Amino acid sequence: MKRKLIAFLIVCTIMLTGCGSGGGSSSDSKKLDNNSKVTKSNFKKFPTTDGKLFEYTLADDGDVNHIKITGIKSPDDDKLKVVVVPKTITVKTVDGNVKKTVVAVSGLSNLDKAEAIVLPNTVKEIGDSAFVNNDKLRFIHLGDSVEKTGGKLFINSPIEFIDIPDSMQHMGNTLNDYTLLNDQIAQSIGSDRPLKYIIIPGTLTDFSNLYLPAPDTKGPIIKTPKGSEGEKWAKYWGFKVEYIKGKVVTPERSFWGEQLEKKEAEKSKESE
Repeated sequence: MKRKLIAFLIVCTIMLTGCGSGGGSSSDSKKLDNNSKVTKSNFKKFPTTDGKLFEYTLADDGDVNHIKITGIKSPDDDKLKVVVVPKTITVKTVDGNVKKTVVAVSGLSNLDKAEAIVLPNTVKEIGDSAFVNNDKLRFIHLGDSVEKTGGKLFINSPIEFIDIPDSMQHMGNTLNDYTLLNDQIAQSIGSDRPLKYIIIPGTLTDFSNLYLPAPDTKGPIIKTPKGSEGEKWAKYWGFKVEYIKGKVVTPERSFWGEQLEKKEAEKSKESE
C-alpha cells in the first residue's frame, strides 16, 4: 500500500511539473508590441507591421507580382517604434485580392518614433536615402538577400551598426557613387551616438571610393574577413579591424589594395 502511495505521488509530481513547464514562462509568452523596449537582441523579433500601413508601387524589375515599398502612410509614420516590413502585401486588383512580393524598399524616412527597421529576405534592392532623418533609429536589419543599395541611406539616422549581408554586390548610387559608408562615418565621428561597427563581407568588393578628411581618424570598428577589400579599406583609413570568418573574393583590380601599398611605401620612405 505504501509503495502504491509513493508511486502515485511521484506521478502527480511529474504531471504537475510537466504542466508548469509546458506552458512556458511568463517571459517566454510575453509578446513584443509597440510599447515594448527595443534592444539589439529583440528588435528582429517584433511582429510584422500590417501591410495596410505601407505605401507602395510596382517594382522596377517589370514583374507585376513584385512591389516596392515607398513609405508609411500618415499618421502611422509617427507611431511605430519598430517597422518590420512584410514579405508580401495583399493588393486589390480587378481580379480580386492578390498577394504581391516586396522586392525593393525606399522612403522609410522621417519616422518620428522608429527605433528599428527590419527588412525581409525578399528584398533585393534599397533605394537612395531610404532611411534618412529617423532621429531615434538605432538598429536596422537589411535582410539576407539584398544585392544593391543607393547612396546616403542613413543620413541623420544614428544607427549603432551596419551589418552588410553576404548577398550584397554593390553599394552606392550612380551619380555620386559609393557615398554610403562615407556619409555615415563622417556624421558619426564626434557624435554622442557614434556608429560602433560595420560588418563588411569578404564577397563585397564594390562598395567605396570614399574620401575622409584625414586618414587615421577614429571611427567604427570594421569586422571583415582577412584579405578582403573591406580590410584593405579599413587599414588605409586607420580603422580598427576585427577579423571574422567568411569567403573572400579578390577583384581584378584591388583599388584599396593599391592605395594601401602607396601609403605604406610613403611611410617607408619617411622612415629612411
